[in-house]
Amino acid sequence: MIAHELNNNEYDFNIDFKEGDIVIDIGANVGMVSILLAKKFPFLKIYSFEPLKENYDNFIKNIELNNIPKEVITAENKAVTKDGRLITMSINSANKGGSSTTDVISINSIMTKENSQVESITLEEIFNKYNINKLKLLKIDCEGSEYEILYNADTNLLKNIENLRGEFNENKNLTDEYDIDKLCEYVSKYIKNYKVTKARHCFVM
Repeated sequence: MIAHELNNNEYDFNIDFKEGDIVIDIGANVGMVSILLAKKFPFLKIYSFEPLKENYDNFIKNIELNNIPKEVITAENKAVTKDGRLITMSINSANKGGSSTTDVISINSIMTKENSQVESITLEEIFNKYNINKLKLLKIDCEGSEYEILYNADTNLLKNIENLRGEFNENKNLTDEYDIDKLCEYVSKYIKNYKVTKARHCFVM
């Protein structure tokens, strides 16, 4: 799975990582990106967040299978939100990586009514908890939650993020609040080096 992620160039990690650099991985899934970075740049410190328990458990197994030292990756079974609330996830039974905490893609026909409650944490709480002053990379792929995370983050915090990579989601059935281009424009004011995949979901109900 790591090879699949790398071969498809889903994320452009052409970043000059150095000793002591810190990465936050929001929507870590089973750890493909975190483990890829840990193996390629073992001097990084990576904080990873995955809300779906099944994915998280497989992530932990993958850390062990790939012999990643515990001091390199710290993984938490949590979502990232604007306010740290207890959330109910919509589980995508066909693609556990596509499960969502928002309405951006939850009207997808392959979503089921299977739900799971999970704790969450804010981006600011992550910075404070792990004493992060400068973040080398924020990787974000959280099926629509990127809107509330980024729009509600302190702008001074965003200015301390050097690089952003990931996927932004959009659903034209919903409001302008979930407009990819507007989110990119907003992010560019604070994070100068960002490259994201734009996933536009246009469903007819």
